Amino acid sequence: MTTDTLTPRITALLATLTQAERRRLSLRIATALQAANAARLAAQQQPDGSPFSPRKPQPARYPAAQGKIRQALFARLRTEQHLRIRTATPGLAEVGFSARDERIARIHHYGLSDPVNPHLTIRYPIRQLLGITDADQAAIARTVMDHITGA
Repeated sequence: MTTDTLTPRITALLATLTQAERRRLSLRIATALQAANAARLAAQQQPDGSPFSPRKPQPARYPAAQGKIRQALFARLRTEQHLRIRTATPGLAEVGFSARDERIARIHHYGLSDPVNPHLTIRYPIRQLLGITDADQAAIARTVMDHITGA
């Protein structure tokens, strides 16, 4: 079965859950999505599997460090401190970035321009940071079915 055929069945089964059960289930799903997106950020891949466009080489103060990339893209953004799970209602949990990090992520996710100093504005390439892949959808369906069947 595909997730399209499972969706009406899952929706009907989710309606029978209590608020506490829906909250637990949404947190399980959000935690799995957080881990999947963090792993994708660590692998420098977009949700469709294509690699991020590489970072431009930075000029260095010392000739020996010229052209070396010191840190991977979004190394801090993929940590749990920055990639957060928010719960607003019992059946809703979302994975996103905290306040300042959200601005940085939005700029990179949509390929927007951002001033780096008063005299220079840079347009960043599109790097989709968060997303749900087909494997994530299948994992969500398995998690829901396992929760409902009590596994």
